[in-house]
Amino acid sequence: MFADIVIPNTKLDDLTYRIPEKLAPVIQVGSAVKVPLRKKQTVGIVVRIKDTSVSSYTKEIQAVIETDFCAKSLLRLTNWVSKYYIASWGETLTLAIPKGVYGYKPKKISEPLLTLSTANGIAPVLTLEQHRAIKKILPNLKTNQFKVFLLYGVTGSGKTEVYLRLIEEVLRLNKSVIVLVPEISLTPFYLDRFAQRFSQQLITLHSALIPSQRKEYWQRIRNGEFRVVVGPRSVVFAPVKNLGLIVVDEEHDPSYKEKDRNPHYNARDVAIMRAKFENATVILGSATPSVESFYNALSKRYELVNLKFRIDKRPLPKAVIINMKRYKDLVFSPQLKAEIQNRLKTDEQMILFLNRRGFARFILCPTCAYVPKCRFCGIPLVFHKPEKRLSCYFCKYEIAVFDNCPNCQGTDFLYEGIGTQKVEACLAQIVDKALILRMDKDTTRKRGMPEKLYQAFSQGQAKILVGTQIIAKGFDFPKVTLCGIISADTALNLPDFRSAERTFQMLTQVVGRAGRGTQPGKALIQTFYNDHYAIRYGAQQNFLKFYEQEIKIRQQLQYPPFIKLVRIRIYSKDEKTALAIGEDLKDKFKNKKGIEVFGPVPAFRAKKRYTHIFQLLIKIQKEFNFHSLIDRQQLAYTKAKVDIDIDPVELL
Repeated sequence: MFADIVIPNTKLDDLTYRIPEKLAPVIQVGSAVKVPLRKKQTVGIVVRIKDTSVSSYTKEIQAVIETDFCAKSLLRLTNWVSKYYIASWGETLTLAIPKGVYGYKPKKISEPLLTLSTANGIAPVLTLEQHRAIKKILPNLKTNQFKVFLLYGVTGSGKTEVYLRLIEEVLRLNKSVIVLVPEISLTPFYLDRFAQRFSQQLITLHSALIPSQRKEYWQRIRNGEFRVVVGPRSVVFAPVKNLGLIVVDEEHDPSYKEKDRNPHYNARDVAIMRAKFENATVILGSATPSVESFYNALSKRYELVNLKFRIDKRPLPKAVIINMKRYKDLVFSPQLKAEIQNRLKTDEQMILFLNRRGFARFILCPTCAYVPKCRFCGIPLVFHKPEKRLSCYFCKYEIAVFDNCPNCQGTDFLYEGIGTQKVEACLAQIVDKALILRMDKDTTRKRGMPEKLYQAFSQGQAKILVGTQIIAKGFDFPKVTLCGIISADTALNLPDFRSAERTFQMLTQVVGRAGRGTQPGKALIQTFYNDHYAIRYGAQQNFLKFYEQEIKIRQQLQYPPFIKLVRIRIYSKDEKTALAIGEDLKDKFKNKKGIEVFGPVPAFRAKKRYTHIFQLLIKIQKEFNFHSLIDRQQLAYTKAKVDIDIDPVELL
């Protein structure tokens, strides 16, 4: 007897090993076993048992760590992910099995990080729309049939309460639930809401947990101790038993896409496939659905469920577009400044949004025009004033701020562009600094800081919350009546076919933070492009009008959802080598039917830590099976790293 075994944390697919006679009774598909690999011992997962081997010499399995370790459903899912995203099964299985979890037994059972407040909250009375939405989805939960629902509801319409009621029903059916949230830093907020209803069933799982916690929680989920698992994209691989429902909140969010390592999976799409394999229900929730998801709903691939009104039919915030051509040198337009000062006299709160952190985009010596740049990629360094440092986010390169220009010894500098730190500093000139909180990657880096900032603002310890995209995702602050968008244009001019969609989504989500309590909300949108359809419809919170215009552009230019998109990147220390390999790849694909190849061209960020980056963009007609056109062997080069991204969420 032989077993095909996949070894996590490797770039290998399945390898065949002989099963010793004494181990045959305890080995099955899903067993964790010890096997020799090259000159070392390692742990692998049995994915197949067979009678013969094509090789005349096969090494033996040395020991069984755990017979029933990995569920067959997760093996099936990770195999699909590896094939769809063109990665090795070893890389993909790593996503489902935390490092060092084999045979792990916690010395002490810890209390899961569940809640920021008291559990067992009282469920609010449902609106008629919420009741209809639940009634539409509930029958599917009871039939054990796969189905995808797109829950499209305006901001503040009560989508979370719909999730909670349906989760309660799933638990009554003795099934489990996975809830995906866009970012790790948002997890405490979701846990707070969910734990008020069913704290004993709830747990989180994500990479920010300390290793011992992560291993312990994973084992306890696998043992069936917890049946509601909440977390970011990696939670889609959580080892829950008897899966009944997957909720993907803010399904449009690009954070669900793994951008940094293989496989470049999209957790939303993996969630749909997992539910299909396990006969479960999927709810994709958003006030601003992705163009692809809404297209699928209109095409009847998903079932559309609408929430058209806010709770208690509260009005959507009144949004005013401010043309900043008249106020080019100001952070706050006179209108925004006046609205801020008016609210300081009340108990109302405000959110100021800018999707760019740091103090200034770069500093400039006016005497000699010197701009400090990254030594690895040549991009100007971002100035962080409180930390007194200059940073390249791309290469992770940092230097201390200098008093004298390194080029001419000048002492005066110009600070070009604005980030959240500058917004905070300018705000402190008109508002007591104690009334301001800032929430961005710099302030939420330390463990526990997202929870502290969320609690502080929720409890009214500050009047104004300044932040980046994190504050636009799911937060519910009833006292916020004003949202100020400092610059609505940050993504609009990027060379990406999704730039208008991202701008519309961000505007709608930020504007939607206002007026969720008893007081009506207002939003001021500062922009240089007041006539752009993404700005105009974002201010109106009119998704249908935006979609109507955007889908026409997508069809005309042949972008998703009308074609399949693949991005290939080539990384090499030598620029000519990267370009030559790009040309070679283009030659492999360009004459194949159903394919259109663009490039190779330097990537938007063309260099990273001395490494040159070129990219190809491939458009594939939907009627063609793109996996028959592209395989991993075609991407294997010794002189460069070649990275493939199926269904990229950005082209930059």
